[in-house]
Amino acid sequence: MNELPDLEQLIPELAALVSEETITIAQAHAVQHALRLGVSGSEIRNRRALWSEAFTYIGGAVIVVSAGLILSRAWTQLGTWGRPLVVAIASAILIMAATYLSRTRTDDVMRRLCSTLYVGAAALVAFTVGLIFNEFWVPKNSPNSMNWINPEPWVPPSIVMLCALAAGVVAVFGYFRAKSAFGVVALGVIVGSFSAALGVLSWELIKGGSGENAVIAGIFLMVAAVVWLLAVSRNLFIEENAANLVGLAMVYLASLLLRQQSFVELPSVIQVAIGLILFFVYLRNRSWPFLAAGLLFLLSGGIELVTRYVQGILGAFVSLIFGIVLLAVGLRLFREKPSQAVASAPE
Repeated sequence: MNELPDLEQLIPELAALVSEETITIAQAHAVQHALRLGVSGSEIRNRRALWSEAFTYIGGAVIVVSAGLILSRAWTQLGTWGRPLVVAIASAILIMAATYLSRTRTDDVMRRLCSTLYVGAAALVAFTVGLIFNEFWVPKNSPNSMNWINPEPWVPPSIVMLCALAAGVVAVFGYFRAKSAFGVVALGVIVGSFSAALGVLSWELIKGGSGENAVIAGIFLMVAAVVWLLAVSRNLFIEENAANLVGLAMVYLASLLLRQQSFVELPSVIQVAIGLILFFVYLRNRSWPFLAAGLLFLLSGGIELVTRYVQGILGAFVSLIFGIVLLAVGLRLFREKPSQAVASAPE
Protein backbone atom coordinates (compact mmCIF):
# COMPACT_ATOMS: atom_id res chain seq x y z
CA MET A 1 0.00 0.00 0.00
CA ASN A 2 1.41 3.41 -0.99
CA GLU A 3 2.02 6.01 1.68
CA LEU A 4 -0.43 8.89 1.96
CA PRO A 5 0.76 12.10 0.24
CA ASP A 6 1.63 15.16 2.24
CA LEU A 7 -1.50 17.25 2.72
CA GLU A 8 0.27 20.54 2.11
CA GLN A 9 1.47 19.25 -1.27
CA LEU A 10 -1.99 17.93 -2.07
CA ILE A 11 -3.85 21.21 -1.58
CA PRO A 12 -2.68 22.82 -4.90
CA GLU A 13 -3.77 19.71 -6.80
CA LEU A 14 -7.19 19.84 -5.19
CA ALA A 15 -7.44 23.54 -6.02
CA ALA A 16 -6.53 22.79 -9.64
CA LEU A 17 -9.22 20.09 -9.83
CA VAL A 18 -11.75 22.56 -8.45
CA SER A 19 -10.72 25.23 -10.97
CA GLU A 20 -11.09 22.70 -13.78
CA GLU A 21 -14.54 21.86 -12.39
CA THR A 22 -13.52 18.20 -12.09
CA ILE A 23 -14.66 18.19 -8.47
CA THR A 24 -16.59 20.66 -6.38
CA ILE A 25 -15.23 22.68 -3.46
CA ALA A 26 -17.27 20.53 -1.08
CA GLN A 27 -15.74 17.36 -2.52
CA ALA A 28 -12.24 18.81 -2.21
CA HIS A 29 -12.88 19.63 1.45
CA ALA A 30 -14.25 16.11 2.01
CA VAL A 31 -11.15 14.53 0.45
CA GLN A 32 -8.86 16.74 2.52
CA HIS A 33 -10.78 15.93 5.72
CA ALA A 34 -10.72 12.19 5.01
CA LEU A 35 -6.97 12.22 4.39
CA ARG A 36 -6.37 14.11 7.63
CA LEU A 37 -8.40 11.53 9.53
CA GLY A 38 -6.49 8.72 7.80
CA VAL A 39 -3.11 10.15 8.75
CA SER A 40 -4.08 10.78 12.35
CA GLY A 41 -5.66 7.33 12.63
CA SER A 42 -2.51 5.71 11.26
CA GLU A 43 -0.38 7.57 13.80
CA ILE A 44 -2.65 6.43 16.60
CA ARG A 45 -2.46 2.82 15.42
CA ASN A 46 1.34 2.98 15.16
CA ARG A 47 1.64 4.37 18.67
CA ARG A 48 -0.78 1.75 19.95
CA ALA A 49 1.21 -1.05 18.29
CA LEU A 50 4.44 0.30 19.78
CA TRP A 51 3.04 0.47 23.30
CA SER A 52 1.37 -2.94 22.88
CA GLU A 53 4.67 -4.51 21.88
CA ALA A 54 6.55 -2.84 24.74
CA PHE A 55 3.98 -3.80 27.39
CA THR A 56 3.81 -7.40 26.15
CA TYR A 57 7.58 -7.89 26.22
CA ILE A 58 7.96 -6.29 29.64
CA GLY A 59 4.92 -8.11 31.03
CA GLY A 60 6.24 -11.50 29.91
CA ALA A 61 9.65 -10.78 31.42
CA VAL A 62 8.06 -9.67 34.70
CA ILE A 63 6.04 -12.90 34.84
CA VAL A 64 9.17 -15.04 34.45
CA VAL A 65 11.16 -13.02 37.00
CA SER A 66 8.26 -13.02 39.47
CA ALA A 67 7.91 -16.79 39.27
CA GLY A 68 11.60 -17.16 40.08
CA LEU A 69 11.26 -14.64 42.92
CA ILE A 70 8.37 -16.59 44.45
CA LEU A 71 10.43 -19.79 44.29
CA SER A 72 13.43 -18.19 45.96
CA ARG A 73 11.39 -16.49 48.70
CA ALA A 74 9.10 -19.41 49.53
CA TRP A 75 11.05 -22.49 48.45
CA THR A 76 10.50 -24.44 51.66
CA GLN A 77 6.89 -23.38 52.14
CA LEU A 78 5.86 -24.33 48.61
CA GLY A 79 6.92 -27.95 49.03
CA THR A 80 7.45 -30.65 46.42
CA TRP A 81 4.40 -29.90 44.27
CA GLY A 82 4.04 -26.18 44.95
CA ARG A 83 7.36 -25.29 43.31
CA PRO A 84 6.60 -26.75 39.87
CA LEU A 85 3.02 -25.50 40.14
CA VAL A 86 4.18 -21.87 40.35
CA VAL A 87 6.40 -22.27 37.28
CA ALA A 88 3.69 -24.17 35.38
CA ILE A 89 1.17 -21.38 36.00
CA ALA A 90 3.62 -18.79 34.65
CA SER A 91 4.23 -20.97 31.59
CA ALA A 92 0.50 -21.41 30.99
CA ILE A 93 -0.02 -17.63 31.12
CA LEU A 94 2.65 -17.08 28.46
CA ILE A 95 1.20 -19.84 26.23
CA MET A 96 -2.32 -18.40 26.45
CA ALA A 97 -1.07 -14.88 25.74
CA ALA A 98 0.92 -16.04 22.69
CA THR A 99 -1.99 -18.09 21.34
CA TYR A 100 -4.44 -15.21 21.78
CA LEU A 101 -2.06 -12.80 20.08
CA SER A 102 -1.47 -15.12 17.13
CA ARG A 103 -5.22 -15.30 16.52
CA THR A 104 -5.83 -11.55 16.62
CA ARG A 105 -2.82 -10.18 14.68
CA THR A 106 -0.97 -11.28 11.58
CA ASP A 107 1.87 -8.76 11.22
CA ASP A 108 5.59 -9.00 11.96
CA VAL A 109 5.09 -7.54 15.44
CA MET A 110 2.82 -10.47 16.28
CA ARG A 111 5.33 -12.95 14.91
CA ARG A 112 8.15 -11.57 17.07
CA LEU A 113 5.99 -11.31 20.16
CA CYS A 114 4.47 -14.77 19.85
CA SER A 115 7.81 -16.40 19.17
CA THR A 116 9.36 -14.77 22.23
CA LEU A 117 6.44 -15.73 24.46
CA TYR A 118 6.45 -19.33 23.23
CA VAL A 119 10.21 -19.63 23.77
CA GLY A 120 9.83 -18.32 27.32
CA ALA A 121 6.98 -20.75 27.92
CA ALA A 122 9.07 -23.64 26.60
CA ALA A 123 11.88 -22.75 29.01
CA LEU A 124 9.44 -22.66 31.93
CA VAL A 125 7.94 -26.01 30.87
CA ALA A 126 11.43 -27.54 30.93
CA PHE A 127 12.02 -26.04 34.36
CA THR A 128 8.69 -27.43 35.60
CA VAL A 129 9.52 -30.94 34.45
CA GLY A 130 12.98 -30.65 35.96
CA LEU A 131 11.59 -29.65 39.35
CA ILE A 132 9.14 -32.56 39.35
CA PHE A 133 11.51 -35.34 38.34
CA ASN A 134 14.42 -33.99 40.34
CA GLU A 135 12.41 -34.78 43.47
CA PHE A 136 12.04 -38.44 42.55
CA TRP A 137 15.05 -39.38 40.42
CA VAL A 138 17.99 -37.68 42.10
CA PRO A 139 19.13 -39.29 45.39
CA LYS A 140 19.31 -36.72 48.15
CA ASN A 141 22.88 -37.31 49.25
CA SER A 142 23.99 -35.67 52.45
CA PRO A 143 27.61 -34.88 53.42
CA ASN A 144 26.82 -36.32 56.87
CA SER A 145 25.72 -39.65 55.47
CA MET A 146 28.07 -42.65 55.56
CA ASN A 147 27.00 -43.52 52.00
CA TRP A 148 27.96 -40.10 50.62
CA ILE A 149 30.97 -40.70 48.37
CA ASN A 150 30.38 -38.77 45.14
CA PRO A 151 27.52 -36.34 44.64
CA GLU A 152 25.00 -37.07 41.92
CA PRO A 153 25.25 -35.10 38.67
CA TRP A 154 23.61 -31.69 38.80
CA VAL A 155 21.14 -32.74 36.09
CA PRO A 156 21.04 -36.45 35.16
CA PRO A 157 20.70 -37.16 31.42
CA SER A 158 17.27 -38.74 31.92
CA ILE A 159 15.92 -35.48 33.35
CA VAL A 160 17.56 -33.46 30.56
CA MET A 161 15.82 -35.66 27.99
CA LEU A 162 12.43 -35.26 29.66
CA CYS A 163 12.86 -31.50 29.98
CA ALA A 164 13.93 -31.16 26.35
CA LEU A 165 11.06 -33.34 25.17
CA ALA A 166 8.46 -31.32 27.08
CA ALA A 167 9.95 -28.00 26.01
CA GLY A 168 10.22 -29.27 22.44
CA VAL A 169 6.47 -29.84 22.21
CA VAL A 170 5.81 -26.22 23.18
CA ALA A 171 8.63 -24.85 21.03
CA VAL A 172 7.56 -26.74 17.90
CA PHE A 173 3.95 -25.67 18.37
CA GLY A 174 5.10 -22.10 18.93
CA TYR A 175 7.36 -22.11 15.88
CA PHE A 176 4.55 -23.19 13.56
CA ARG A 177 2.28 -20.53 15.09
CA ALA A 178 4.91 -17.79 14.76
CA LYS A 179 8.10 -18.55 12.86
CA SER A 180 11.14 -16.50 13.80
CA ALA A 181 14.91 -16.79 14.14
CA PHE A 182 14.55 -16.80 17.93
CA GLY A 183 12.26 -19.82 17.69
CA VAL A 184 14.82 -21.60 15.52
CA VAL A 185 17.53 -21.02 18.14
CA ALA A 186 15.25 -22.41 20.85
CA LEU A 187 14.56 -25.53 18.79
CA GLY A 188 18.28 -25.99 18.20
CA VAL A 189 19.05 -25.80 21.92
CA ILE A 190 16.33 -28.36 22.64
CA VAL A 191 17.50 -30.77 19.91
CA GLY A 192 21.12 -30.45 20.99
CA SER A 193 20.36 -30.99 24.68
CA PHE A 194 18.16 -34.00 23.95
CA SER A 195 20.72 -35.61 21.64
CA ALA A 196 23.68 -35.14 23.98
CA ALA A 197 21.71 -36.44 26.96
CA LEU A 198 20.47 -39.40 24.93
CA GLY A 199 24.06 -40.34 24.13
CA VAL A 200 25.15 -40.16 27.77
CA LEU A 201 22.13 -42.12 28.99
CA SER A 202 22.62 -44.82 26.34
CA TRP A 203 26.26 -45.23 27.32
CA GLU A 204 25.40 -45.43 31.01
CA LEU A 205 22.78 -48.08 30.39
CA ILE A 206 25.21 -50.16 28.29
CA LYS A 207 28.48 -49.68 30.19
CA GLY A 208 27.30 -48.56 33.58
CA GLY A 209 28.96 -45.16 33.24
CA SER A 210 32.55 -44.23 32.47
CA GLY A 211 34.80 -41.30 31.71
CA GLU A 212 33.95 -41.40 28.01
CA ASN A 213 30.48 -39.87 28.47
CA ALA A 214 31.52 -36.60 26.84
CA VAL A 215 32.70 -38.43 23.73
CA ILE A 216 29.43 -40.36 23.39
CA ALA A 217 27.46 -37.14 23.88
CA GLY A 218 29.58 -35.51 21.18
CA ILE A 219 28.89 -38.32 18.71
CA PHE A 220 25.13 -38.13 19.26
CA LEU A 221 25.23 -34.34 19.04
CA MET A 222 27.16 -34.54 15.77
CA VAL A 223 24.55 -36.87 14.29
CA ALA A 224 21.77 -34.52 15.40
CA ALA A 225 23.62 -31.57 13.83
CA VAL A 226 23.96 -33.36 10.49
CA VAL A 227 20.25 -34.22 10.50
CA TRP A 228 19.44 -30.61 11.42
CA LEU A 229 21.51 -29.23 8.52
CA LEU A 230 19.87 -31.68 6.12
CA ALA A 231 16.48 -30.42 7.32
CA VAL A 232 17.61 -26.86 6.63
CA SER A 233 18.68 -27.85 3.12
CA ARG A 234 15.14 -29.17 2.59
CA ASN A 235 13.75 -25.68 3.32
CA LEU A 236 11.98 -26.75 6.51
CA PHE A 237 12.98 -23.46 8.14
CA ILE A 238 12.20 -20.04 6.72
CA GLU A 239 15.12 -18.41 8.55
CA GLU A 240 17.83 -20.27 6.62
CA ASN A 241 20.87 -18.36 7.92
CA ALA A 242 19.77 -18.60 11.53
CA ALA A 243 19.00 -22.31 11.17
CA ASN A 244 22.39 -22.95 9.54
CA LEU A 245 24.16 -21.08 12.34
CA VAL A 246 22.37 -23.21 14.95
CA GLY A 247 23.29 -26.45 13.19
CA LEU A 248 26.92 -25.40 12.76
CA ALA A 249 27.10 -24.38 16.42
CA MET A 250 25.95 -27.89 17.31
CA VAL A 251 28.71 -29.30 15.09
CA TYR A 252 31.32 -27.15 16.84
CA LEU A 253 30.12 -28.12 20.33
CA ALA A 254 30.21 -31.78 19.29
CA SER A 255 33.80 -31.40 18.11
CA LEU A 256 34.74 -29.87 21.47
CA LEU A 257 33.17 -32.82 23.29
CA LEU A 258 35.18 -35.21 21.12
CA ARG A 259 38.35 -33.60 22.44
CA GLN A 260 37.73 -35.36 25.77
CA GLN A 261 38.96 -38.70 24.46
CA SER A 262 42.48 -40.06 24.92
CA PHE A 263 43.59 -39.65 21.28
CA VAL A 264 44.57 -35.99 21.31
CA GLU A 265 45.44 -35.66 17.62
CA LEU A 266 42.22 -37.13 16.26
CA PRO A 267 39.84 -34.28 17.23
CA SER A 268 42.13 -31.72 15.58
CA VAL A 269 42.23 -33.75 12.36
CA ILE A 270 38.44 -34.09 12.51
CA GLN A 271 38.05 -30.33 12.98
CA VAL A 272 40.27 -29.59 9.97
CA ALA A 273 38.33 -32.12 7.88
CA ILE A 274 35.01 -30.60 8.94
CA GLY A 275 36.35 -27.14 8.12
CA LEU A 276 37.30 -28.23 4.60
CA ILE A 277 33.90 -29.86 4.09
CA LEU A 278 32.08 -26.72 5.25
CA PHE A 279 34.27 -24.58 3.01
CA PHE A 280 33.38 -26.62 -0.06
CA VAL A 281 29.70 -26.50 0.93
CA TYR A 282 30.03 -22.72 0.99
CA LEU A 283 31.53 -22.75 -2.51
CA ARG A 284 28.42 -24.56 -3.73
CA ASN A 285 25.59 -22.68 -1.97
CA ARG A 286 27.32 -19.37 -1.09
CA SER A 287 25.71 -19.35 2.35
CA TRP A 288 27.97 -17.27 4.61
CA PRO A 289 27.39 -19.29 7.84
CA PHE A 290 29.26 -22.21 6.24
CA LEU A 291 32.19 -19.95 5.36
CA ALA A 292 32.38 -18.54 8.91
CA ALA A 293 32.11 -21.99 10.50
CA GLY A 294 34.61 -23.49 8.05
CA LEU A 295 37.22 -20.86 8.92
CA LEU A 296 36.53 -21.39 12.63
CA PHE A 297 37.09 -25.13 12.33
CA LEU A 298 40.22 -24.72 10.18
CA LEU A 299 41.73 -22.27 12.66
CA SER A 300 40.71 -24.27 15.75
CA GLY A 301 42.08 -27.58 14.50
CA GLY A 302 44.85 -26.27 12.26
CA ILE A 303 46.52 -24.11 14.89
CA GLU A 304 46.76 -27.05 17.27
CA LEU A 305 48.20 -29.35 14.60
CA VAL A 306 50.73 -26.75 13.47
CA THR A 307 51.91 -25.99 17.01
CA ARG A 308 52.12 -29.69 17.79
CA TYR A 309 54.07 -30.90 14.73
CA VAL A 310 55.93 -27.86 13.40
CA GLN A 311 59.21 -27.70 15.29
CA GLY A 312 61.59 -24.76 15.53
CA ILE A 313 61.93 -21.51 13.60
CA LEU A 314 62.54 -23.29 10.29
CA GLY A 315 59.27 -25.19 10.54
CA ALA A 316 57.41 -21.98 11.33
CA PHE A 317 58.89 -20.31 8.23
CA VAL A 318 57.94 -23.33 6.10
CA SER A 319 54.39 -23.08 7.41
CA LEU A 320 54.34 -19.35 6.65
CA ILE A 321 55.57 -19.93 3.08
CA PHE A 322 52.90 -22.60 2.57
CA GLY A 323 50.22 -20.12 3.64
CA ILE A 324 51.62 -17.46 1.30
CA VAL A 325 51.53 -19.90 -1.62
CA LEU A 326 47.88 -20.76 -0.93
CA LEU A 327 47.02 -17.06 -0.68
CA ALA A 328 48.83 -16.30 -3.97
CA VAL A 329 47.00 -19.11 -5.78
CA GLY A 330 43.69 -17.78 -4.48
CA LEU A 331 44.49 -14.24 -5.61
CA ARG A 332 45.61 -15.47 -9.03
CA LEU A 333 42.37 -17.36 -9.56
CA PHE A 334 40.40 -14.33 -8.39
CA ARG A 335 42.12 -12.10 -10.95
CA GLU A 336 41.08 -14.35 -13.84
CA LYS A 337 38.49 -12.51 -15.89
CA PRO A 338 35.28 -14.24 -17.02
CA SER A 339 36.19 -13.48 -20.66
CA GLN A 340 39.46 -15.36 -20.25
CA ALA A 341 37.66 -18.33 -18.75
CA VAL A 342 35.19 -18.36 -21.64
CA ALA A 343 37.97 -18.02 -24.23
CA SER A 344 39.89 -20.91 -22.72
CA ALA A 345 36.83 -23.16 -22.61
CA PRO A 346 36.62 -25.79 -25.37
CA GLU A 347 34.03 -25.24 -28.05
